[in-house]
Amino acid sequence: LREAIAGWRKAITLGYRQAAVHLMLADALSRLGDTQSAIGQLRVLVAEEPGQVEGHLHLARLLVQTREWQEVLAQAGDILRLMPNHFEAMLLELQARTHLLATDRGASAPSETAWQEIETRLGQLDKASNGALPVKLLQAQVATIRGKLADAASQLAELTRTHPTESRVLLLHAELCARQGQDEDARARFQEAVTKFPQEFEPVRSLALFLDQRNQRAECEAVVKEAMARVTELRVRRDLGLVLAEFYRQWGQEEQLGRWLNDLAAQFPGDIQPKRLLLTRAEVMNEARRA
Repeated sequence: LREAIAGWRKAITLGYRQAAVHLMLADALSRLGDTQSAIGQLRVLVAEEPGQVEGHLHLARLLVQTREWQEVLAQAGDILRLMPNHFEAMLLELQARTHLLATDRGASAPSETAWQEIETRLGQLDKASNGALPVKLLQAQVATIRGKLADAASQLAELTRTHPTESRVLLLHAELCARQGQDEDARARFQEAVTKFPQEFEPVRSLALFLDQRNQRAECEAVVKEAMARVTELRVRRDLGLVLAEFYRQWGQEEQLGRWLNDLAAQFPGDIQPKRLLLTRAEVMNEARRA
């Protein structure tokens, strides 16, 4: 993979700047864990070829991973200007609007009209897609965020019946319990998701976030480390390690963060992200030989 990346980068420097080269390079960088460099490649592509729908789409998908919702919204808008009925772009736009409205605590608090528009458009998309699962999930999430808990419970009950092996349904059920103040039930559902889907990233991350929000730091840390010991896929283990690094940063545990990043760099010697985070730390920046 690294040889392929080097080859595609050389091709670009030699003038072979076709969209396919940028897309392949971005995909390889993403699979290697260097999401930021992948995003950079795709930004170059859409700047040079603003009509490149696949470039905008791949960029939006990566921005969802990094939770840069304003940029997801912009990329989805670019796609819809080129292809007004693009299903995934419409869904990405509504997903981004949902997250932005849910986190807006400023003077321009989200209006009822804005939420109603999202619900109306989701209903239209649900009908047009014959009840596609991603649309149903976003509908249940919007209902939960808006406090329409009875509607959310009804939607999730139906999704549980139709998609019993879908981890996202179980996680939304856990979030609904948390919204209702039923912390014990919420924790049980998060734990059930981890147990049923032991190799997946999102159940572990969701349980860890739930515990962190309740200041249960030791349990949060243990959940992530236990998952890293259990998970077989290298990328998932690395991503979990980076989640724990972010917790250490938020908790102000600088010494522990430094040790953990060094551990990650040793565990994943071919991965750029732990090294990149290490290079931002003062003790490394002050040691020119290591940096």
